[in-house]
Amino acid sequence: MMYHKICLSLLTASFLLAGAPVSVFAESEENLPESLEEIEDSISLNVKSLLDSFDAVGNNVSMHYEDGSVYSYYCYYTDDTYVLEDSDSYIEAVSDDTNYFYDPGTDTPGRFLFLTEEAYEDYIQSGYDVGSYTFENETMISITEEDGKIALVTQCSEEKAAEFITELGYEPQEGDVVQWRYQIDPENSFITSSSSVLIRNDGTETTLSEESLNTEPEEYVFSSEITERLDSEDSRTVTIITNPGTDQEAVFQETVGKGCSVVPIGYNNVLYTDEACTEEFSSNSDTESDVTLYAITNETDEETEETVQEESEQ
Repeated sequence: MMYHKICLSLLTASFLLAGAPVSVFAESEENLPESLEEIEDSISLNVKSLLDSFDAVGNNVSMHYEDGSVYSYYCYYTDDTYVLEDSDSYIEAVSDDTNYFYDPGTDTPGRFLFLTEEAYEDYIQSGYDVGSYTFENETMISITEEDGKIALVTQCSEEKAAEFITELGYEPQEGDVVQWRYQIDPENSFITSSSSVLIRNDGTETTLSEESLNTEPEEYVFSSEITERLDSEDSRTVTIITNPGTDQEAVFQETVGKGCSVVPIGYNNVLYTDEACTEEFSSNSDTESDVTLYAITNETDEETEETVQEESEQ
C-alpha cells in the first residue's frame, strides 16, 4: 500500500528504508518469493532508493470516492527536487533554488520558511514518503508471473480496510475485503503500479485507488507566473525570531510579493506576537504588511520555553 500524506492518512503506514535490493525475480522467475518479508528485501519500496538508479521519478495517484468524485495527485522527484500537484490545483515545489506553494482556494502563492535544518530534512523525507510503499497491515494472497512482470495480490487487515473505505465515503459491510494488486518490474526490482479494490460479499468489485510509478517522466517546469508574483518588487517581509532570549535564538526572514504568504516550518505549531512568547498570533489573513513573529522550534526541549519567558521578565 502506498503511504498517503494527502488523503488523510487513509491507511496508517510506516516508512520503510529499504536499501539496495537484491533481486530474486531476475535470477529465477520460477522461484518467486513466498512472503511479503522476502519481497520487501528484494525490491525498492521508496523513491529515494530509486533515485540511485534513475535521474527522475514521477508518481500518479488517484482516489475514487463513493459519490463518484476522484481526487488525484502527481509527484515529481529528482535528487534535488520535490513537487506535488493535485487535482484541486494545489502545488508544492521545492528544489535547491526554488521554493513555493500555491493555494487555489485563495489564489495565494507562498514560500516555505524552514526554521531548522532538521525541518527541511523532515519535509523532504515526507515528500519521499508520499511516493513510497509499505506492506504493513497486509497479508500476501498470491504472487504470479504475467507478461514479464510479477503480479502480487495482498489483502488488507479488516480494521484498516474499514478505515480506508470509510474515509472514501463507503459504508463498511460485513464480509468486506480490500485487496491491493501490485505490478512489479522484475528486472529493476520496483513496484510499477498498484490498485486497491473493495470486494463485497456478493463478489462486486469497486476500484478504490490507482497508482503508477514512472522512471522516465517529463522534466518538471516550474511556474513562471507563481515565481513572478513571489518575486514582485512590491513586496513585504516576514521575520520569524526563534527561541528569543536564549542561546538558541535565531532570526529568519523571507521577502515575498504583497498578496503572497510565508509558511514557517519547524516550530511548535504556535506563533507569538511578543518576545516573551505569551501572546499567540491568531491570524494569517494579512498578506500585505511586514510582520515580525516569534516561535519556539521543534528541536528545543521544554526548558527552552520556560527560559524564553523567564528572560523576557528580567
